[in-house]
Amino acid sequence: MGPMKPGERNIKNLAQKLGLSKATVSKALNGRSDVSPATRQKVMAAAKAMDYRPNRLARALAHGKSDMIGVILSHVRNAFFLEIVGAVNAEAASRGFRLTLDTSNGSVEVEREILRDYIDRRVEGIILVPALAHRGPDSNIRQAAGQVPLIILDNELPRKEVPFVGTDFRLGAYLAAQHLIELGHGCIGYLGGPAWAMGARQRLTGFKQAHTQAGLTVNVRWMSHGEFDEEEARERATQLLTMQPEVTAVVCANDQIGQGTLDAVRALGREVPRDVSIVSFAAGAFFTTLDQKPAAIGRAAAGVLFELMGGGRPQPRTIIAPTLVVRNSTAAPRTGRARLR
Repeated sequence: MGPMKPGERNIKNLAQKLGLSKATVSKALNGRSDVSPATRQKVMAAAKAMDYRPNRLARALAHGKSDMIGVILSHVRNAFFLEIVGAVNAEAASRGFRLTLDTSNGSVEVEREILRDYIDRRVEGIILVPALAHRGPDSNIRQAAGQVPLIILDNELPRKEVPFVGTDFRLGAYLAAQHLIELGHGCIGYLGGPAWAMGARQRLTGFKQAHTQAGLTVNVRWMSHGEFDEEEARERATQLLTMQPEVTAVVCANDQIGQGTLDAVRALGREVPRDVSIVSFAAGAFFTTLDQKPAAIGRAAAGVLFELMGGGRPQPRTIIAPTLVVRNSTAAPRTGRARLR
């Protein structure tokens, strides 16, 4: 028997070629115990020789089981989320599941459409990074969570009805500011994400706590909130460093803000870290950064989701502690620009 042509790869033709009923072939392919080992072996060998693959959608509709996990990202602009997805995929594959991946591009409406599509396709679990446009609880997420096991990743929403897995942003910003303070910086800027986002508020809390612990005052003129966007961050950093020249260091809420800040410093004719030190969350090899451990987050997310899929009741929040990684973007301030008390 040779491989079937694409249009012939269906269970009906496979059964005809074997001289068996469709029901028997279906049972054999699905590992049913009421098919003899010899028949099952015959069917599986023929299916492999003919390059037959079962229609996953048809199987999902018929049995309510797709062996698929849906992952919805808000964007794919950095390696952080891709590493998370890689870890989720490895965990899923070890349990016989495959991933389907989509991005909402930050749109709540696109996110809702993807959720509906996943439910229609009978995915067995969903990992969702909500669009940052969410400013509060979302009924569509709650409804989806009522139909299929669903967890939230990275961008925590105000209500705790859905399990959440993410970073300890408060600790991360605390470690970033503490590092700069220990280097001798007293005028530290902060470029955060959207003020309404829980992660942004948690970062700001940690930033302030480090200052309070060190006996330093946080100057509101040195702080701003905005989008997680490189171009906007470049503009914000330019304004901060131009209007507040006493600032010798900046804590950045993510890698895009970090890169925008670096570009702004260089465009102003200054150098990092000689003139301005930068610490950024999840940044590249040049930056002193907060390692958010994306692989650990991915493994934890998969574990929580599979626990939920198995009928368990996972803890509401699974938080991964970041660690500070000191690299080339931070140094002590130059003489005459030391810590202010």
